[in-house]
Amino acid sequence: MFVFNGFSDWEPALAIAGLQQFTDVEVNAFSVDRLPVRSMGNVQVVPDLSLSDLPKTEIALLLLLVVERGMKIRTRRFFRW
Repeated sequence: MFVFNGFSDWEPALAIAGLQQFTDVEVNAFSVDRLPVRSMGNVQVVPDLSLSDLPKTEIALLLLLVVERGMKIRTRRFFRW
């Protein structure tokens, strides 16, 4: 799951809980640089991985979360990945 300052923390909650509880899928949070980020709900998340650490050949599902209208995030590095 890609996390960034201002990501919507409530949207992926049910999907992540279901994946963790009912499958053998490992869920990891990642950011561009692996630095801690804060969600829209002000929850601090410390990503497991940075974008460059992602094992591209092992990804089964990639969760990309909604960005609030008018919010600015730096996505160029992400989309070059």
